Amino acid sequence: MITGKITLIESKEEFWFSAIYGAHTIEQRKNMWEELTQLHMELKGPWIAMGDYNAIQSWEDRYNGNPVMEAEIRDFNDFLENTGMIELRYVGREFTWTNSHVHSKIDRALVNDGWMMNMRQLEVVMQDPLFSDHTPLCLYFEQEQQNNPKPF
Repeated sequence: MITGKITLIESKEEFWFSAIYGAHTIEQRKNMWEELTQLHMELKGPWIAMGDYNAIQSWEDRYNGNPVMEAEIRDFNDFLENTGMIELRYVGREFTWTNSHVHSKIDRALVNDGWMMNMRQLEVVMQDPLFSDHTPLCLYFEQEQQNNPKPF
């Protein structure tokens, strides 16, 4: 995980951004959930944690493959409940990873209440993968329109 503060040049909006790459096992991801919980307590202002969590939140997040076990979703849901973070609304593809047989939603954009109250970007676009088995997540920031007088 990499975390840093971002300042948008045009609007001067500031927010925290965490790039996520989750471990492949439930046990190895426990550290990620602890680190994210700690960041949630420390960071002030809008925060988005976006990337590959390598975790699903519910049985609906996997198509084909092994049945979803409660242990697979427990830590993720505990993290969401304990921090109050929520997933940004998404548009585009439903599943974000595939091996051509199993389809899963393991890539997400999670935000805190500071993001929901202060940022205009309330959706993430799930794009088509071009060269990866993962779907790129895109967050678009609109440039503010200049209200310059029009030439006569």
